[in-house]
Amino acid sequence: MATSDYPDQISDTTVTLAMAKVIPDVVNKVTEAATLVVEYDGKPVKNGDHLKPSETQEEPVITIAGENTYTLVMVDPDAPSPDHPKYRYFLHWLVVNIPGVDVTRGEVVTPYMGPSPPKGTHRYVFLLFKQTGRMSVRNPHSRQNFTLHQFSQEHNLGDPAAAVFFYSSPEE
Repeated sequence: MATSDYPDQISDTTVTLAMAKVIPDVVNKVTEAATLVVEYDGKPVKNGDHLKPSETQEEPVITIAGENTYTLVMVDPDAPSPDHPKYRYFLHWLVVNIPGVDVTRGEVVTPYMGPSPPKGTHRYVFLLFKQTGRMSVRNPHSRQNFTLHQFSQEHNLGDPAAAVFFYSSPEE
C-alpha cells in the first residue's frame, strides 16, 4: 500500500528532508501534491546527492507532474557558510506562473545562478509551490537574504507541493 494509505506514516521524501534539516530550516513541511524532477546533464537529482559546482552551472531541466500553475524557487540556506548563514536563503532562481508542467513557459523573475559555495557543504533546495492564481512578482533587490517565508505568505503559496535538494562543496 502507498504511504498515503496510512496518514500517520511519514514519506521517504519527508524523512530525507528532515534528516538534512531542510525541514525545518527552509520549510515546515512539503505536501507532496506534485512531483518535481531536477536534471543536470540528463541525470536526475536525488534528495541528498552531492554535486560539484562545475556540474551545476547550466540551468537544469525541470519536469513537473501536476496540473496547476506553479512557482519554482531555488535557495541556498547555508550562504555564505553553514556555520554562519548570514545570507540565509540566497536566491539562485525564481520562476512564477508556470503553466502545468512546462517550466519554460513560466515567467523568470530571477535568472538561474549555479551554485558556488565559498566554504563548507551547502544545501541547494528547489521548492515547487502551487499557485492560487497568476502572480505579479518583482525581482528582489538582492539575492542575499531572500525572505522565503515572507514571499510565500505574500503570495498565498502555502507549503511547497514538492522539494528536491542536493549538497555541494567548493571544488579543490
